[in-house]
Amino acid sequence: MRIFILILVLLNAGYLAWNRFNPVPVAKPLPAVSAGVPELQLLSERRPLQTPPSAEQPTESASSASGSGTKPQPQTQAAVACYTIGPFTDKQPADAVIRKIRQAGFKPQLRTTTQQATVGYWVYLPPQESRKAALKVAQGLAHKGIKDYFIVTTDEDKNAISLGLFSEPARAKRRQAYLKKLGYATKIRVRTREQTLYWLDYDERDGHHLDADTWQAVGTEGTSVQRISRDCR
Repeated sequence: MRIFILILVLLNAGYLAWNRFNPVPVAKPLPAVSAGVPELQLLSERRPLQTPPSAEQPTESASSASGSGTKPQPQTQAAVACYTIGPFTDKQPADAVIRKIRQAGFKPQLRTTTQQATVGYWVYLPPQESRKAALKVAQGLAHKGIKDYFIVTTDEDKNAISLGLFSEPARAKRRQAYLKKLGYATKIRVRTREQTLYWLDYDERDGHHLDADTWQAVGTEGTSVQRISRDCR
């Protein structure tokens, strides 16, 4: 046993002496690589390759290249409402409302139309064969107390006998009924004439509304002036 331990001690001493007097040689550097020849590189020394961005996920640089990266917002159009005020049967009140609307900051346009307006209900006897026959009928009316009459002397109603022009149909019918009792078969005709109507067209934009008092305060007697919505053309 002592001999075995002595052998181990001698072996360790010999190993230490060998390392001390025989150092490990230093590796010499590799010769320089010639110009233009790529340097060899181990796979472990390479950096991991970056995965290119997919087409469905644009990179930040792509977003910045197209601008701010936000979608362009569509421009909102101003809200517009178009109206017509009327009808005015006379131009003077229409001009007065135009001035008031312009003072309120709007740009009204005057427009005219024509229509057949009722001017009355005519009670009459149809045209007689001659002037002499018409005078004979007129004398008979006078004998029965009818004084408000006259003989038509012109147009297609020549020799007709007019017995009154009334503004309301009910009054014309009462007159006709009275003359019927006296033995006269009268007729009633609606009398019309061409009438010019005046309209004011204007637009309301960006929530700027026209006060109703601006156009309701001025009107024509017997005319219903209204504000009507219309197509913006």
